[in-house]
Amino acid sequence: MIIPSRASAALLLAGCGAPEPEFHGETEVVVGERVTLEVLRGDGFGETPEFGLEDGAGATFSGADVDLASDGNVLSFRVPAGIASGSVSVRAGPYAFDLDVRRLAVGVAKGGAVALRDAAGEIYFDAEAKLQSSRVRVGADGATVALVSREPGAVQVFDLTRDPPAASIGRIDFAEEVRDAVVVGDRLCVALPRGLCIVRLGDAPALEGCTGGDMRGVAAGPDDDSAYAAGAIDCDVGVRACDGLIRVNLGVVPVVPAATWILDEAPGGVVALAVGDEAALIVDVDGAEAALRAVSLGALNVASMPLTPDLAGGLAAAGGGRFLVGGATAFAEATFADGVPSLGAAAPMTRTIVGLALTRAGDAFVGFSDGFGRADLAAGSVEPLGEWIEAIGFGVQP
Repeated sequence: MIIPSRASAALLLAGCGAPEPEFHGETEVVVGERVTLEVLRGDGFGETPEFGLEDGAGATFSGADVDLASDGNVLSFRVPAGIASGSVSVRAGPYAFDLDVRRLAVGVAKGGAVALRDAAGEIYFDAEAKLQSSRVRVGADGATVALVSREPGAVQVFDLTRDPPAASIGRIDFAEEVRDAVVVGDRLCVALPRGLCIVRLGDAPALEGCTGGDMRGVAAGPDDDSAYAAGAIDCDVGVRACDGLIRVNLGVVPVVPAATWILDEAPGGVVALAVGDEAALIVDVDGAEAALRAVSLGALNVASMPLTPDLAGGLAAAGGGRFLVGGATAFAEATFADGVPSLGAAAPMTRTIVGLALTRAGDAFVGFSDGFGRADLAAGSVEPLGEWIEAIGFGVQP
C-alpha cells in the first residue's frame, strides 16, 4: 500500500558478491498487506528460499505463516496478523533487510466519514463510507474492514491495503436488519435475523447460504476456515428457542452449524461476541441481569459469571487468549482459564467509549467518540494517541 505520506522506494540491500544487488519494493507496509519484492540486479531469491520474519518483540514467522510465494526473482508474502508494529527483520534467501510495519486504527463517524490512523496516532487517510455505520469489524487477517449499518441493512467492505487505503471493494445490501459482520478470507459472514449468512466475495458476491436462527453477533474463528455466531437458535426443533453459539466451517455448502453450544434458556439476550484462540466470550443481557458466558472451543462446557451494567454495554474484543469487555463508560480485561472466566477491575472513563480492540501482539486499544488510545490494563488507564470527531465505531488491525 502506498500511503500519501511516503513514496515507494527501491531497496538497495547488501548481499554476497558483486555487483551490489538491487531490489524494488515497499519499505513501509501495513498489517495484512501483500508485499512484493523484485530482484532488479543480483542473484534471485530461489523458488523455495529460506524465509523468516522477526518483529521487535522477538516473535518469528515462517513462510507458511505468511503465504510465501517466489518464482526466483519475484518474492511475495503477506504481513501477518499478530506481528508487532515497527521495524521487522526479513530473511529471504541469501538476503536480509528491514521493513517498517504499521498497524491501522479505524474510526467511523455518524455521517459515514472513515478515519484511518496509524496505531501510533499518525494521520493516514480520511474517506467517506456514505453509510450510517455504528459497527466496525476488522477482518481476521487485518486486510479488510466491514462497516455495518443496521438500518438500512447493509455492509460496506474496505480494503485497508489498497492505494488509496480505504478504496471500497463492495457494498452488499440486505432486506433486513444487519446485526454484525466480519470478513474471513474471501467470505463475508453476516449476523441476520434469519441466521448466520455466508457471502462469497468477488466481482459478483454470491450468497452461499444461511444457518437459520436469529443471530446477534459474529466473529472469525481462530483459523481461516471457520466463523462463530451467537444468538437465538432452535433448541428443540419447532418447540422452543434459546440463546446459543454456533460454529460454521467456511467453504462447506449447505451452510449448517458444525458445532453448537447452548448459552441460556431465555433467547434474545446476546449483545456481544468475541472469539479467541481457545475460547469465546459472550455478553448476555436479560432485563436487569447481565452475564458473561464463556465457551471452551474444544469442549462442550459453558461457564457464566455476573457482569455489572457498566461492563455489559455490548463491547467485546479478543486477541489470542485475552479479552476485553465494556460499555460506554468503562472496560475491563477478561480471561479464561481451566474452563472458568474471570474479570479484572473495571476501568471507568470520562470520555464516551465506542469500541475496544486487542491485537494478537498483546496491545490493547480503546476507541472514544473523540479519539483513541493505547490501554494499560494493569493501571486501568489509556494513553491518548489520535483524534477524530464524533466517532460511533472503532477497530484496529489485529
